[in-house]
Amino acid sequence: MKWFIILVLFLRQAILVKGQAVVNFSNGAPFVDAPVTVQRWSGPSGLAQGPEYAAQLFYSPNGTLDPDLFLPAGSPVSFSTGLDAGYFFGRLIAIPTQVDGTVITLQVRAFNTLQGNDYNTAKNSKSPILGQSNFIQYHFGGALPEGMKGLQSFSIIDAPIPEPSTLLSVVAALTLFCLAKPAKDKLQTSKEMI
Repeated sequence: MKWFIILVLFLRQAILVKGQAVVNFSNGAPFVDAPVTVQRWSGPSGLAQGPEYAAQLFYSPNGTLDPDLFLPAGSPVSFSTGLDAGYFFGRLIAIPTQVDGTVITLQVRAFNTLQGNDYNTAKNSKSPILGQSNFIQYHFGGALPEGMKGLQSFSIIDAPIPEPSTLLSVVAALTLFCLAKPAKDKLQTSKEMI
């Protein structure tokens, strides 16, 4: 009985969105198996999991392939935990201004939620921890929204980038060290002359 209710609710949602361009936003759906990993600079790497990481769907307006011009669709979705770690199971997301029968380019972008509530905010943080999927050519149409066929696994790169002031301090210290050594040698040479 429970499965019947779930099926009825899913079909109801599909009927409501018929005619709109709708994506089944999930990396673990029929014909889609693309877990997301986290590559850490220090510490163990592994699957993205829990509310610390989220995925957000982006789409290409007007057919552009410039990732900087892609627009977000829907709100971010957290990654699952346990046996489903590495996967996000979003929801049906309607893509604005798109209709059945069109093809559009999609991209999944993932980020560390400690740096922002959405991908663009996290991207503008001091040391962004981000990842991006391949481009997906998505064809809208049919009775039910399809999964994101063609989505490939990708990694969120957790490699802190030192602030410029840190790098500058290291360079200044090395420069002073190199300059100080010849001065010491000159002092010793002048003592030998006396």
